[in-house]
Amino acid sequence: MCGIAGLVHLNGRNADARLAVRMGTALAHRGPDGEGSLEEGPVAFAHRRLSIIDIEGGAQPMESSTARTVISYNGEVYNSPALRDRLRGLGYEFRTRSDTEVILAAYETWGAEGFGELHGMYAFALYDRAERAVFLVRDPMGIKPLYVCERNGTVYFASEVKAIRAVLDGLSLNTAAVNAFFLRQYIGGPQTIFEEVNSVEPGTYRRLCWGGASERSTKRTFYQMSITEPRSISLRRASDHLDAELHRAVEEHMLSDVPVGLFLSGGLDSSLLLAFASDVATEPLSTFSVGFGDARVDETHHARLVAESLGARHHELRVAAGEGLAVLPHIVAQMDQPLADYAVVPTYVMSRFAAEHVKVVLSGEGADELFGGYRKRYLPQLLASPLGTRMAPRNIYGPLLFMERSRRRLLGPRYVPAASLVSEQRLRDDLRRFRRTGTVNAALRADLRNWLVDDLLMKVDKMGMLASLEARVPYLDRGVVEMVSAWPASVKMDLRATKRVLRELVAKRFPDSISKRAKQGFTVPVGEWFRDGLREEFEARVFSGGACDEWIERRAVEALWQQHQRGRDRSLMLWSIFIFAWWLETHR
Repeated sequence: MCGIAGLVHLNGRNADARLAVRMGTALAHRGPDGEGSLEEGPVAFAHRRLSIIDIEGGAQPMESSTARTVISYNGEVYNSPALRDRLRGLGYEFRTRSDTEVILAAYETWGAEGFGELHGMYAFALYDRAERAVFLVRDPMGIKPLYVCERNGTVYFASEVKAIRAVLDGLSLNTAAVNAFFLRQYIGGPQTIFEEVNSVEPGTYRRLCWGGASERSTKRTFYQMSITEPRSISLRRASDHLDAELHRAVEEHMLSDVPVGLFLSGGLDSSLLLAFASDVATEPLSTFSVGFGDARVDETHHARLVAESLGARHHELRVAAGEGLAVLPHIVAQMDQPLADYAVVPTYVMSRFAAEHVKVVLSGEGADELFGGYRKRYLPQLLASPLGTRMAPRNIYGPLLFMERSRRRLLGPRYVPAASLVSEQRLRDDLRRFRRTGTVNAALRADLRNWLVDDLLMKVDKMGMLASLEARVPYLDRGVVEMVSAWPASVKMDLRATKRVLRELVAKRFPDSISKRAKQGFTVPVGEWFRDGLREEFEARVFSGGACDEWIERRAVEALWQQHQRGRDRSLMLWSIFIFAWWLETHR
């Protein structure tokens, strides 16, 4: 796992590596084990490395054995051993054991078509000297981030926006993105909070070239989710297939030259990952859980029981409210853009805790979006008629943070209707595209492509890498996703249970206390914090007359604040305002 950054002058003028190095310095937390840079003609790369595979031979930027290509890469390609064997059979000579060199070999052998052969999480910049082109590539599931900004004929790219901001001044805020944030608690891709900065979309690449007659900047899709109608399969048979496929995925995700641990909540998703990982591991695994003291949000007891049953070395951290609040300044300072997800706090605390013991962890992201884990979110689709995919996005795609009238009051003249937002148009397009798979599957796939990517995975990547920890997500293995997405909704959820096929698999290995557990989110008691430890902080950040007043109508916030103090739960809306105000103050 690493941080990548760089720039390409599309007019062909020579690049200055010092700019790229400055960008790389802003990503030092993503790669504390090493750094490197490249300056060649109009191209400059910078790389920060967290050494996981081929610690001695995997330094970057890496040049291919033919010297034709150079790469700066962030991620892991889990099928690299199989690809290495195929490419060696075709005559490619490898010099290292790293998966980085496998990407170079795949490109030199199959061209851009080779990107589709890579199974894993990745974002990379690949420089083809012969073609005088740079490819900016992002994995199909959007697990690893990659941002781009084009200004005055130069394209800047990086794993995090802060690296771009390290060399560019005057990035203005995107009003539509602010509206998207207050609509759904995150900013949906490809837009970001900054007008000029966009994310490379999952399963796509940008080709940048200079000289010649070809277009200088083009975008191509190399992977798309299937839209075929679900095939019939029994619950038992689906469970058997999932058993084999998930076992393979976990085994591949264990590939590492350093110890691999696991985030463990004691719920279905992480417990099953631990069971498979324990089958593969040659020694007891280290597991990690964090409790915030409130029994309603504390799962540490369940996690401890699961770890003990599988012989894992369990590590448990108890966090008092004050300790949880103490990390907020560091988190907000590192956020590229606002994210109103409470779980940033426990995710960072647990990442920092795990990083004291390991460099790599397995995590359960993606299971809920694959198997229908959110009952309230997906039940309307389950009850809907076959025409249900024509319902409005708020009905088929989960709850909104601020409804239209509330958001109009909050943002005043900066309000933009939801129907005009790029992120909402993308949701509607996804729901329409996947309509033939059924209402539940359409919503699940929309979540896989949107909320999962731009909220949950971004949170895990940013908070993990802030602690210099690599988080791997086996449920989002491409083989697993393609197989499960092809199943009918009936094996995923019904009126009685969510995650039916996953529960069937868990029941083979664990008692009912695990397999029949209700879902419990990974969160913190923010509502109580706003009435106690965060009360003064909120009032100072939001009602201080600072940058927040340029964007938010104070009377609307005061009304929500008073309602919450009188006992009505307005915690998520207030948290979004709090994080936005703090982010503005810190980053402007």
